[in-house]
Amino acid sequence: MKHIRIIEVVAALAITQAAHAVGNTPINTPDRAARSALYLLEVPNTLTQQINDFDSQARVIIEHGFDQLDAATTVQALLAAPHGIVVTCSLGGTLTARMSRTAPRTVRFEWTDCQQTDLVGNYTQNGPAEATLLEASFSPKNLYGLRLGDATRDHTELRLSPNGSPNGEQVTRRNQRFVGVIPQSMFGHEPDRFTYELTGFSELTQMRPDRVGGVPSVELYPFVTTNYADHALISRERLSGNDANQAFFFHEDIEFTWGSLGLRLDSPQRPNKPATSFTEEYRGLGLRIQNALEASGNSLAFDGKLQVARFDFWQLGCAMPDVLTYRTRVRPTLAPGVGIGTAYAKGEVDVNGSTKIKFTALPPQNPDDPFDSRARLDITSPGLPAASFEVTTFDYSAVAAAAHCTP
Repeated sequence: MKHIRIIEVVAALAITQAAHAVGNTPINTPDRAARSALYLLEVPNTLTQQINDFDSQARVIIEHGFDQLDAATTVQALLAAPHGIVVTCSLGGTLTARMSRTAPRTVRFEWTDCQQTDLVGNYTQNGPAEATLLEASFSPKNLYGLRLGDATRDHTELRLSPNGSPNGEQVTRRNQRFVGVIPQSMFGHEPDRFTYELTGFSELTQMRPDRVGGVPSVELYPFVTTNYADHALISRERLSGNDANQAFFFHEDIEFTWGSLGLRLDSPQRPNKPATSFTEEYRGLGLRIQNALEASGNSLAFDGKLQVARFDFWQLGCAMPDVLTYRTRVRPTLAPGVGIGTAYAKGEVDVNGSTKIKFTALPPQNPDDPFDSRARLDITSPGLPAASFEVTTFDYSAVAAAAHCTP
């Protein structure tokens, strides 16, 4: 389609510029070698989850808005109402919507104390949103622009804690702008390709108790998780189905061409704990992440250039960002039957053309436990001593300990 082709050309030009604009961080110390492996273990999963959350959550909000309109009115009636149509929400409040009369069409939503329910529970929405589409429809194939919030207000979603939970309410504020191609259908057997530029944030505030000795406090404290993007140029393609043996497979191909993605975790001060704040921030410089879920073993490919601007969680003490270029030689692959984790049974990845990271399976301590997997991770880099670490399904802290920046 013409719109996709234009965006892909722009993405290709951006990749070329990015590859030449920023030089790699030389891997000339043991801690830099360890960090190259630590990023390989953590960044693909972090970015994949963040990108999926960004566009899937925004798309669901818009799709639910279309569903409300479809249940209450028709496209023709909406087009004939220049001031919009007001729809009563299922549990109270309203949704007001307007659709422009010419293409490309813009549908503007305004939720006012709109109370609804889903599989998680009851929730209340407030604030504006808009979607850009080509056809006059409540079920468009693609969106070409998606905005949550506007220049002066955020879109908000309030959820109360279920009965019996020690937690309090949670509030999500969103102000995000997607421009590109965003399919409405997801996880179909046909490929779904997303290509968009994203700027904005999603901030989740959860009221939770402190815990001392495993016992929750009566007082509740605000824990804040903020995901943000600054002109992030992203493409994502998904394909799922059944193979020749009727086993399910899922393939995902993500290109993080340009811009920044970040995550910040803020924990409040409590009687026996200080306030803390951790930030992870990445700049894509022509990065590609490929994930595969298959009967033969889940695997990963990690290729291209990445700048790690902030990596606070492991408290590595680094004053400067790292810029590294990865190339997958053998896809890091989990053993069959091991569905999660980073204890890859095999895999070889080059970093900056000369550092080599290799995974080799180790015997599990408990063969009957599908979560008990182990692997040896070897790092070799010219001029540096070889390094070897044991990683398990959920633990690669030994790699992180070696990755602390030297003064």
